[in-house]
Amino acid sequence: MQTHDEVLTWMASQTWPDLRDDVVEAYPVSAYLHPYGFIVVRLSVTHFPQWGIRAHVWPGLNEYDEHGVQSRTTDQRIHCHGWDLISRTLLGQVKQRIYTIEPSGPGEGSYCSYRVISDIGVGESVLRTLGEWFRPTLDAEEVKRVGDEPLVIARGAFHETVPVDATHRSLTLAATAHVVAGYESVVLMPPGAPEIVRNRRLQAPDVETVVLAMDEAYDETRGIADGWASFVFLTDGPRVFMVRTYRNPGLWQPIGGQATGQDDDPLSTLIREVREEVGINLDPQELHALGRRPRDKGVGEVHAWHASADGRELRILNSELREACWIDIDQALSLPTFPATRRFLESLAGRSKS
Repeated sequence: MQTHDEVLTWMASQTWPDLRDDVVEAYPVSAYLHPYGFIVVRLSVTHFPQWGIRAHVWPGLNEYDEHGVQSRTTDQRIHCHGWDLISRTLLGQVKQRIYTIEPSGPGEGSYCSYRVISDIGVGESVLRTLGEWFRPTLDAEEVKRVGDEPLVIARGAFHETVPVDATHRSLTLAATAHVVAGYESVVLMPPGAPEIVRNRRLQAPDVETVVLAMDEAYDETRGIADGWASFVFLTDGPRVFMVRTYRNPGLWQPIGGQATGQDDDPLSTLIREVREEVGINLDPQELHALGRRPRDKGVGEVHAWHASADGRELRILNSELREACWIDIDQALSLPTFPATRRFLESLAGRSKS
């Protein structure tokens, strides 16, 4: 099973364009509206088969509060899970509240504990009282924004997630390991609640509306960043240098990456990425353009060049790189890659034989 650290590293690298196709594919069969008012999309992430990976689409705070009133779940939001939860904000912002609880008796400020039994997807969540009373105290509160490190909420830790923006949607990526023996999901409810509570897990809104809102939110926040991507195929004779990243662990690609807000053009992106990833400074004069193509993920185009390594030592300096290798160009064509990468490799292979 993949370790916590591997999942954390992968989550820290993800953006909305990385997940967009996965959300669109999974939405019709796995999406549902959670009783608390956010949309859950269970993703099929093949490189983490033993983890539950989900996209959570949060409404604006006004809609969230309105849903809580209509569904009568406003008083159920302090809860814990029977598994560790890793969460990272990809769009917008959400507020995470962590609580400590102390045993108490019924009375003002006390909450009764309920065990949660849930259907998978659309269906029902049944809450059954455990008959134990606790007094929760807010221990920490933190607003998690785009670019922040993932938050790890340990199994059994009581917490609450609340949207921050009044009207705009937010997106979080969540990963869960298996349920641990001796732990279960528990909700705290105030005095007066019935012994059994049934919450409906409803059909999610149509996928086009949700994806369009995420696309617009991403375009508003990215600025000029991620407007293009730049890569270089470094060769040593018949061999080419290829890497696997934590961001896309199932695919091989050359050295490079996407633009940041500080890059002036695709060439400046390339020179910065190569220096950061393998520690060499490329002279633009030694680069041979392979062309550009529409990006397979994200907006804009991917630009590619070819350069000879000329015996220079390539050192893996960037923690985003998971694996690297020198491989014959013809053999590289059999590696799993993005379609654009394959087209550039075919062009490079043709040049090497001419």
